[in-house]
Amino acid sequence: ANATVNNLTLYARYVTDLTLALDYVAVLLEIRQRITSHRANLVPDQIRREIPKVLAEYGLRSEDIGLTFNVQLRWMGLCLDVPRTSDLEHALAAWTAFDNVWPMLQRGGRCWKSVQESR
Repeated sequence: ANATVNNLTLYARYVTDLTLALDYVAVLLEIRQRITSHRANLVPDQIRREIPKVLAEYGLRSEDIGLTFNVQLRWMGLCLDVPRTSDLEHALAAWTAFDNVWPMLQRGGRCWKSVQESR
């Protein structure tokens, strides 16, 4: 099961038990709903806050459902992909970096040069 918010995808482990799989889908969809309820203010702190809150409401921990994260940025047929990780902070760092680069890509500017100059 998975759910995507912008370019951040949350995954639950693969299970063959249909009831358990549906429970995982419900958890992921609830997390996505909570995160996007204030979409204009989508920030990493909101993601950090909502994931454990929803899991606790379901009586789960991230380890229980095998929660992992993947970040992707698709642009002009290219896909920049961060390997799937169980480390939320690693995923959010990549998500933030991609989020900062995206406006430059949309303007057609020199993305790589601009990123290097900002360091």
